[in-house]
Amino acid sequence: MPRGIVAAISTYLASRGWNIIDSAPFHDMEAGCFFTHVGFRSEEGVGLEALRSGFGPVAEPFWLRCKLSNGAQ
Repeated sequence: MPRGIVAAISTYLASRGWNIIDSAPFHDMEAGCFFTHVGFRSEEGVGLEALRSGFGPVAEPFWLRCKLSNGAQ
């Protein structure tokens, strides 16, 4: 498993004014997969679409499959 996945995600969120309020990472050793749920809120009014559009370069080096959704909906 590549190192730095959690750091890359948290750095990206913080750099865009989002605050992590919940995180639940899990590494499945047998399957060789890493899973995480990260709950976050914008402290600067940044929209979810703006966050989505810039996340590709963060996800790509780790081959991440991501689902970014609005938990309030």
